Amino acid sequence: MKKKDKRSTAKTVAVSEPTTKEIYIPILVYTAVLVLLASTDSFLYFPWNKNDSAWFFTCGKALMNGMIPYVEFSDSKGPLLWLTYGIGYLISPRSTWGTCIPTIISYFATFTFCYKTARLFVGHKPALFCVAMMGMFYFSLFHWEVRAEDFCQPFVMFTIYASLRYLRGEGSKKTAIGLGISIAGTFLIKFSVTAMIGATILLTVIVMLCRAQWREIFTMVKWSIISALLFCAPFFLYFIVRGCLDDFWNEYIVNTLITVKPEREVSAWTNYVDSIRDIWERRTVVVIEFGIILATIIPFCIKYIRLCLIPLLGAIATTAIALMHFHLYYLSPLTNWLIFLPIFIFSLIKISARMPLWLIGIAAVPMVYVSVQTTFFTAGDYKWSDLARIDKNWQEVSECILREAPHPKPTFVINGADMGYGLLSEALPGCKYYATQLGESDEMEKIKLQEIIDKKPDFIIIMNNREGNVRKIIDLSVYEICFVDKITKIYKHR
Repeated sequence: MKKKDKRSTAKTVAVSEPTTKEIYIPILVYTAVLVLLASTDSFLYFPWNKNDSAWFFTCGKALMNGMIPYVEFSDSKGPLLWLTYGIGYLISPRSTWGTCIPTIISYFATFTFCYKTARLFVGHKPALFCVAMMGMFYFSLFHWEVRAEDFCQPFVMFTIYASLRYLRGEGSKKTAIGLGISIAGTFLIKFSVTAMIGATILLTVIVMLCRAQWREIFTMVKWSIISALLFCAPFFLYFIVRGCLDDFWNEYIVNTLITVKPEREVSAWTNYVDSIRDIWERRTVVVIEFGIILATIIPFCIKYIRLCLIPLLGAIATTAIALMHFHLYYLSPLTNWLIFLPIFIFSLIKISARMPLWLIGIAAVPMVYVSVQTTFFTAGDYKWSDLARIDKNWQEVSECILREAPHPKPTFVINGADMGYGLLSEALPGCKYYATQLGESDEMEKIKLQEIIDKKPDFIIIMNNREGNVRKIIDLSVYEICFVDKITKIYKHR
């Protein structure tokens, strides 16, 4: 009888406590399939129909070719993002699909923390359902191409998970280290996201102060600071060795705060009102998305009010920070709080622990389909579709630079945005501000114009007939036109 009891107990444990393989293999497979099908950096999509990700890829390429960041090339993003794209460049130098691997790793971590968050409330199989639903949310809401926010998602999701752990009285040294890495990781990618997760962390600490959890607060603060500094240390050491630490601070922090701002000089309150009016009048889909978020988070927080009030306030703080400089994708970190929708659903619907895994896989299929259709609808550059909306101009410019390049890895500057023009030729930035950034100041433009006056770039690309001051200073004895169409003109160094 005793042996029978032991076997019965062991069987019960096996069902209630899944193995590592049972947790991570389904998440990894789902992540790989979702990213390959729904990410615009996948080989299934044309490589030229890009915006932000093209800039990141060019900067990552420059980093891997030994150029000095924030001195010889720059953008309003952090070095961890460039390192990520640099790894993608090393994997696939003349296409962007190499960045799929870092993207898979990033979303695998994100979905792992989604799973862990869900497990605080529901069982193993419902938690996997939650992961499947979150994949649809990440690639459908506020998302139409891979952006800096995609690589911030694991840090944001971990912050929500860590906040819940601390509010349950289950915070540990490992949790604090994870928070420190999340703070450092977002800071080294896009520091506005650091402010977003910082609001949730601060609210959590305030609750812990009210509970007089002095020892837990000390442990949390100490190990968060230590882990954040250790995570940043290799980057700062690299900047010191390359002599660009001051440039990093002045360009990434100071110049970004000055240049990336609302188009009109108005008060913060007026900007908020204008942003909300813009959403209401012209962004019907976003109104629906906000409605979904509020309609799911609030009921969940009512059910678990003592535990989830802080994450709800963190979501509100995230929204407020995003609306300060309104662009739709600034709101994408808010998607992480939608984890409470599937949790709320599966806290009401009981799922048997014996449900076969393949059934969850079948349920995930329509969610992947929605993600793929959303990506195609917004980006429109799926290779094998007759409805693809790829702009052939971008491809022709990239092929022209490859064909006319005087040497491997030529340099180029663009009077306009980088849409992946230097992809096929592995072209590198011709100067610090090699393309026109959002909010480009007169001083930034002067630096680019001076490089042209000094006759340094191999190619000068003028987009959308924006010749402006560039045409006046091009020395036609040094540069000749090698490509022209209705909206683009390319000058090549003779």
